Amino acid sequence: MVFPFLFATLSTVVGAQERHVGPHVHGQATVNVSVEGVQVEVEAILPGHDVVGFERAPATMAENKAVAAAIGVLRSGSWLIPAKAAGCRVNRVTVEAPDPEVRALDGHADYVARGWLTCHDMGQLDGIDIGLPKAFPSVHEMVVDVITASGSTRQTLDAPAVHVDLSP
Repeated sequence: MVFPFLFATLSTVVGAQERHVGPHVHGQATVNVSVEGVQVEVEAILPGHDVVGFERAPATMAENKAVAAAIGVLRSGSWLIPAKAAGCRVNRVTVEAPDPEVRALDGHADYVARGWLTCHDMGQLDGIDIGLPKAFPSVHEMVVDVITASGSTRQTLDAPAVHVDLSP
């Protein structure tokens, strides 16, 4: 991947527990997209409030079910929608949920989902839809950093917009 150490470093800095890179803003997801060769890596960082409605340990059976359902949605990769013509497939998705025993100093907790895709026709991959606002309606904005062989860009998408431009 292009700069795979970048996401690994961000992951250790950001973690699922607290965010040190940029502010924790309810309603805003941070998305990092890396493209190299036929591989695409997407990392999404979402405030727990937007994923399940709270940022503490679940207190009821309904809250436990909400956490399990949210993790299931993130792990399914259904929120990753590349251009069909590129022939992409989601290889794997991992999810880091906040540890209820470990809380950030500022009281905020994030969910981190990472997806890895392989595409057969990169010439057709001009973009990818990141369907987080549909999956989690309280996500109103996505700040997306894209790294490709052509360089890097930042895009800010206001819901319902979900299309991330990957062309130079």
